[in-house]
Amino acid sequence: MMVEKTMSANPEQNPISIQPPIRGERPTIIFSDDDYVGVALPHEDALVIQARIDVQNVRRILVDPGSSMDIIYKNLFDKMREVKLEEINHAIYAWSGQASWPLGMATLNVKLGPKTVKVNFMVVDFEGPYNAILGRRWIGAMKAVPSTTHQKLKFICDEGIVTV
Repeated sequence: MMVEKTMSANPEQNPISIQPPIRGERPTIIFSDDDYVGVALPHEDALVIQARIDVQNVRRILVDPGSSMDIIYKNLFDKMREVKLEEINHAIYAWSGQASWPLGMATLNVKLGPKTVKVNFMVVDFEGPYNAILGRRWIGAMKAVPSTTHQKLKFICDEGIVTV
């Protein structure tokens, strides 16, 4: 795979490749067999990334196109710098239909590669296998296309198409 530039959300790991756009054209996001490099097939793995949330380099972030909200777990939220927690007076519901009451909502910057977007996270106080869940709102704000099959996330930014 040819890489024009590499960047990283965490400089020690996970290179991010960037393909600059062709002049006068809108970038088109596609996944091909080349995107399977490094992926053991067949698999049933979730798409898990690392990114910078607020001032923390965060691992184990689930990218979930099925989630209508972005969630951050209290144990990670407690590590953030002083962030205002806004009160919420509605429950969130899991697939099981079970209601859970978030502690509140926090607006935090999420940086992945060269792009940063503000995310309204629901802060929840329970244990999970991930530190955060980025759902459809974040995916849309990033102009991203996730592929669990390829274990990649691609998005458009000023520099071109970024592959994570």
